[in-house]
Amino acid sequence: MPAVLKIIIIFAVVVISLKLKSPLGASLFAGAIALGLWLGMPLNMLGKSVLFGVTDPPNLVLLVIVLQIVLFSAILSETKQLRKMVAAVSEVIENPRIAVPIMTAVIGLLPMPGGARFSAPLVDEACRRLQADNEHKSAINYWFRHVWEYWWPFYPSVILISAISGFSLMKIAIISFPATIVTVVVGYYFFLRQLPKRATQTGPRTEGALLRLLSIGRSIIAVITLNLLLTNARSMLASRGFEISALPTRFPLVIALIVGITMALWGKGLTSRTTIKMIVNKRVAMTMLTIASILIFSAVLKDAGAIEDITESLASSDVPLLLLAISVPFLVGFVTGIVVAYVGIALPILYPVFEAALPESQLIAYVFIFSVSGYVAVMLTPVHLCLILSNEYFKVKFIQVGRLMILPCVVEMSLFFGIFLLYLML
Repeated sequence: MPAVLKIIIIFAVVVISLKLKSPLGASLFAGAIALGLWLGMPLNMLGKSVLFGVTDPPNLVLLVIVLQIVLFSAILSETKQLRKMVAAVSEVIENPRIAVPIMTAVIGLLPMPGGARFSAPLVDEACRRLQADNEHKSAINYWFRHVWEYWWPFYPSVILISAISGFSLMKIAIISFPATIVTVVVGYYFFLRQLPKRATQTGPRTEGALLRLLSIGRSIIAVITLNLLLTNARSMLASRGFEISALPTRFPLVIALIVGITMALWGKGLTSRTTIKMIVNKRVAMTMLTIASILIFSAVLKDAGAIEDITESLASSDVPLLLLAISVPFLVGFVTGIVVAYVGIALPILYPVFEAALPESQLIAYVFIFSVSGYVAVMLTPVHLCLILSNEYFKVKFIQVGRLMILPCVVEMSLFFGIFLLYLML
């Protein structure tokens, strides 16, 4: 049986188990073990993959970052800073249909793993008086968190597309920016239209709301700014020959979050016992188990060579080029739930195929459709970390939010295909 069919069957079983109310972490872990055995991995190799999935330094850093984000948002909520921030935003932007997505989109400018967990409390607080159910809150938070990911140059996937294709970051941004417009419009139509134009029980507008917003949100602003500065500093040091490869790529975010947490705690009077309870509880433990299971699942796929085998076999087949450009990133994106994964795995194999078969004028169109196809898959998959963390926060199941994603993603992909055809004609 082909590896792709085995993966599809395992995913189907995982989704069915979720429908039966099995915890996502447990389902994914069991799926990873079953898939590894089905793909013929020896037990010792499978055991190493499971261990490596959670002890690999970049993955450990990821787990630390998620814990930091949980603690940071809990502190902001416990100290009422979130409520004050949302009140200030509501004064500056009175229409909730604009204010709510802006809150999560601004956080989306920071390429942090699981960033939807960071913005979830903001959306929750902002929607408190808008009569939105938790399913729609999670969908709004998740959808608008990712509107920049097609072209924002701080995302590793965008840098990787530029490096592999040879197109400049500016060119990638120009051809991909329409995708952001499409995502915002589609998100507004499906998720925001039903929100009232004004929240009930809003207070009077006061002077200095914008300055107050900047003051209240200074810890979040510090995290975003410091992470960008440290990330750029790290890149500059590397370009000048300094040996920093041992420093995990996401380490600047760890430092930035430490600073942000310290600023959020300063002078708020929280006891150490209260702070510890924010991260030592069953809900956080289940979240960490789920993330660890995703990392294990990804490690098993990688070590078994399943994704590379699927990608290479499709690239060497007689499948039409356009179908390859859409199906391969979609499949890899759906299986991994990581944008940089489908770019890093599939584009190095497919781009030489594009170059050999297409005129130079059409290459950028195929890079565009490759990128957005994988993105749509990542938005639909149950293993996307942001979706998992957003659902965990709002206490909803994947099935509840996943069904809300299907039609918007279909419409979005149809519009993306229209943009692709337009690029072919230019």
